[in-house]
Amino acid sequence: MNRDLIRRYLVGLALAASAASLSACSADDSFVCQIDDMERIATTTVPLVTPDAGGGTCILDCASSLNAGMNNPLAALRVFDCTRGESIGDGGGPNITCHYGYSAPRGCGRRPEGLEEIDLATPFPSAIGAYLARAAHLEAASVFAFERLGQELSALGVSRRLVERCNTAASDERRHEQLMTRLARLAHTDVPVVRIEERPARDSLAIALENATEGLVGEALGALIAVHQRDHALDPTVRRVMGVVAEDELDHAALSFDVARALNEVLDDRARAEVTRARAHAHAALRVRAIAEATLMPAILRASLGLPGLGAISAMIDGLHPDALPV
Repeated sequence: MNRDLIRRYLVGLALAASAASLSACSADDSFVCQIDDMERIATTTVPLVTPDAGGGTCILDCASSLNAGMNNPLAALRVFDCTRGESIGDGGGPNITCHYGYSAPRGCGRRPEGLEEIDLATPFPSAIGAYLARAAHLEAASVFAFERLGQELSALGVSRRLVERCNTAASDERRHEQLMTRLARLAHTDVPVVRIEERPARDSLAIALENATEGLVGEALGALIAVHQRDHALDPTVRRVMGVVAEDELDHAALSFDVARALNEVLDDRARAEVTRARAHAHAALRVRAIAEATLMPAILRASLGLPGLGAISAMIDGLHPDALPV
């Protein structure tokens, strides 16, 4: 796919998906004036994942059980209390009723294989601080992801230009990490340390599978969200930062499509089919997670940081479906 074509398509998709943001403060307010926790409290009953463990805490039991029920980690819940029950449904096993608050989305971008995700039980001072800290954490992890991708493409003898673009993307992500870390500190929030487990060298199929899920799906949605934040964040500092980030992330998304095309040329039919299935599965899983996050998202978080609401995020994900893309 032409680099400029995918950029134009993504920008157009982001603009088309945009909807008026609900505001909990005026456009003149900085998000730091609204830093108090404003979590939305929810209650749900789910099967207890580890019924035989016994003596588990609400935080750990609810975190694992909620994740299993949603089929994709939200990494956005703070558990306040829970009640354990004997069964759920007819003939079911033990259940747990969790009372939890929303903290922040998990974020979208290129996660490297072996990344240790931020623990669900990690406390943050506010929903805004949590989002910014998670974003900075993901930007730092993406540095490694692009560095490794460039090295692997070079070893495969793929276009030198693609390798150079991977190296540029790694530099971009390092700058993004610094910018998002500064925003997190304004929100009185520390960024968790990035830990990535060392993994063995990968073949072309493994690289293509990660690029399909983390690039064509995760990175692409991350670019759309960045454009939305650039245009809709009430906080002027956030708008300026996301103006820089959005331009780079559009390039990174376009790079993902070019990498996919290059790797497609060295894969056989069976491997290409596996990559196609992995991309479709990642797209479907992302829809479940993103819609759940948008549904729970506090208005203050959406307005201050310019995050897309339920309608906008649904339109963005629909536009990233392989059948909708101009390929």
